[in-house]
Amino acid sequence: MNQPFVLNDYVRLGHIFVSDSSEPPTPALVRIDENAGIDIDIPVAPASRQPFLLDDPAPSPEYLHFKDDRGVLTLGGCRVRGHRSNSASGSGRKSLQAAFAVSGSNFSDASVKQVRGLRSEIAGLHGWMGWQMTTMTIKNGANEETEEVGITKKVLAATVINEGSYAVRFAPLVKMKDFAFSGDETHCETLAEQATSWDSHLALHSAIRDLIAISLWHPVDYLSHEVQHPGEPRRLPSGKEFPPPWRSLHYLHATRRTHNVSPSEPRIQAEHFTYNDLGEGGVKRWFELSRSHSRGIAPLMSHLYLTGLPVETQITHIGISLEALRFADRIKAGDSIGSANSESIASRASGLARDVGESIVSILGDVDHWGSRFAAAYNGVKHANRPSADPAETFWLVRSGALVARARLLQGMGIPSASFNRLQYSSWWHPMKEGVASSVGLPNGQAAGDHLDSAG
Repeated sequence: MNQPFVLNDYVRLGHIFVSDSSEPPTPALVRIDENAGIDIDIPVAPASRQPFLLDDPAPSPEYLHFKDDRGVLTLGGCRVRGHRSNSASGSGRKSLQAAFAVSGSNFSDASVKQVRGLRSEIAGLHGWMGWQMTTMTIKNGANEETEEVGITKKVLAATVINEGSYAVRFAPLVKMKDFAFSGDETHCETLAEQATSWDSHLALHSAIRDLIAISLWHPVDYLSHEVQHPGEPRRLPSGKEFPPPWRSLHYLHATRRTHNVSPSEPRIQAEHFTYNDLGEGGVKRWFELSRSHSRGIAPLMSHLYLTGLPVETQITHIGISLEALRFADRIKAGDSIGSANSESIASRASGLARDVGESIVSILGDVDHWGSRFAAAYNGVKHANRPSADPAETFWLVRSGALVARARLLQGMGIPSASFNRLQYSSWWHPMKEGVASSVGLPNGQAAGDHLDSAG
């Protein structure tokens, strides 16, 4: 027997309706799951024959509106999942799925598609900004015993970075509940000069999420989203106008990297890189890198988020990343597509390693030899006619390849090469020098053998 649903902010029972429609509202159960999506279950009685609900396989309107005692949700990207009916009783059930749900007023379709602002809470953002907002003071009595303890919360000014027609704002907040401080958090906000699509906002938010992940070398994910619509001005009787309110965005499918990602808060350590290392200029350079080197960043992020996979899978992610990063570098430097495309995998790997600085080269040793070994292992996984590399060899080549890719991106943001010395003391990187040196050579004494076409 299935357990009954417990009504809360994520399981809601109310009525669903179509904006500006003559059809009456219909009872519906909405279930919001950050991993599985938003499901709408609509019980259909024999007397209830609304065309948009019952006629199967009639498509659902793209936008539906739901109302219960907690307020209104605007459901977008709706589609029919299934339809069940009992021929004897005439009763049935229709299931729909929505891509997102925005709380607040009954928005029109146009206002949902176009937003002025998007606000995200991202795990690790507060620590990455390096903000210290909490101060503890201890007062001792005459006998040196603790007499009084005080905690002070300092509210800091937001950091604003202009990126094209957007203002990217890192806003520190103090969380309170019943007049008690419960912690600090930081939101990333993008505000557009003119209302625009979510996708354009999300590109900047995703870039910040990847920047934090690369800087801290830790999977990070979104914790919450809010949107600001231009059609909700707030005007006081005096005539003063306030910005539109932020509306909770319960779910946005495009923001989830993988359902296995834990939004845990990474702990900032000495070998990590923070906003203080980058500054406004470094973040701006990262936005440019996220556009020009996106094909190399995406597989590196896949590796970071899925490090529990077999090393054979991991080296494909790192190999793709190194190939794409080197290709983008050469195109940006003015090389022709044909010239950049014809470079061997070994040359691409060793070329990147050679350019990222002596501190990385000191870990890898002979970069040409390292590049040949990496190419042999990478091709051994991709091509059935190539010898397979030893798993221990592949393990160290995955780690060293990830280090090269990460260092290349950090370098592109303007972090001085000398700062890479932090990586040598990281608990993740520091055993690599010994591991790379002691791992086996190429199978059967073969050279790289990697002069394939650039896609191979």
